[in-house]
Amino acid sequence: MDVGNGTEISDALASALIVDLRLSARPDGLERLHHLSAHELLEAAGDLRRTLDRQGDGFHLPLGTRASPALPGSIRMGDESWGLDAGKPGLHPVRSLRHDAHGPNLELLIKRIRNMSRNLACRRLGLPEPMTVTHDGPFDVLRFAPLAEAGQAILMLSAYETGSERFCSAMPSQIETLAARIVDEMKALWKFRRQIGARVTAVRKAASAIAPSIGAALGGVTVQCGVRKNHSMFLLVVEFIAVDEAMRQGIVCRTVGPFHDMEDLDLVSLGTADRAGRREALAVAGADGWIDELAITIARAAPEGPAAVLQRLADAYLTIVPVPSNSGPVFATLGWHDGVVTTELCMDGLYWEGLNVELDGVVPETVLACLPGRRLAELVELPFGCDAIIACARRGPSGLLIQLQRREHYIKCTTGRIWAAPHAD
Repeated sequence: MDVGNGTEISDALASALIVDLRLSARPDGLERLHHLSAHELLEAAGDLRRTLDRQGDGFHLPLGTRASPALPGSIRMGDESWGLDAGKPGLHPVRSLRHDAHGPNLELLIKRIRNMSRNLACRRLGLPEPMTVTHDGPFDVLRFAPLAEAGQAILMLSAYETGSERFCSAMPSQIETLAARIVDEMKALWKFRRQIGARVTAVRKAASAIAPSIGAALGGVTVQCGVRKNHSMFLLVVEFIAVDEAMRQGIVCRTVGPFHDMEDLDLVSLGTADRAGRREALAVAGADGWIDELAITIARAAPEGPAAVLQRLADAYLTIVPVPSNSGPVFATLGWHDGVVTTELCMDGLYWEGLNVELDGVVPETVLACLPGRRLAELVELPFGCDAIIACARRGPSGLLIQLQRREHYIKCTTGRIWAAPHAD
């Protein structure tokens, strides 16, 4: 039996039982699972199927672990979040799943859009394709081709709008709903193409004039999702071809609101003005960019080795790396941010993003004053060695907010080389 998106319920249940065995820590756990009856297995499979569909309040797995509903296509087991990956067997830690639109769910979405728009005039827009653009960081979208009848406007929608933790975890009903909403946007863009086209043409003219001064070339002008609600209050996104977050030529976006004065468009800053010079300095050093200390540690701890991790970042903006841990699966996200590969890591009682660390718990004032200059590893137990040094610390709403010293190295992604960068920005 399929859970609805290509994953067999038996495989999903097997994953859940493995998690149950680990979290329960029962010495007789394996024997108990081996002796589950066919009736017990069928009952657990049914409970799991309903919980993934957010039906009911959840259930207890055979060894006692509480399984609770989360967003559709995912489930909470104990304090861990697990989700489906359409067409692939089993359940997967949510943090290990890709963010972009891909796989069987993308195929289903395209099929539904094609069927729904087959007899409509808006079929002139064609079908969307997945793409990653940078807008204050990498952003996964579904993007149509330019529509000549609307001033070359490009309809663009977020790939995160399924209502699930990840696009690949969405159930078929959610993909169906998303397809219907996208077709509504297509119909609205087609219906109001002249009004939208006039606005796009004005924005394109203004953006073309200021692009050279900010070290960029004009790409497209996209219409964000929302046309169907109010065709006169939509947002436009100007796509510039410029040096992006990964120090590569890519699409860098900036939003233009409905009341934005076109004559003031030159005030829009891409944050790319100095990147061309920094990119030239990197080329002289033989590097692609920089990497901070935690990202180095994570890359070296990766089962596949640091070279494989960096090679993925030669093309991608983000990559997910499993971190060996005795307390269950831990996944770090390594990604490009203004030329530096940094880390996002979430563990029990700890959230780490770039140079910022949030720790749960209370620290006495006397200890707080002594933290600058100390190693973070002296304060919190980590599943890996790390020499990061605390620059400053203060109390936050629910614990301790720490900023680390900035110490970066050069990287060459294609070769996996990491070396000291004494003059890193």
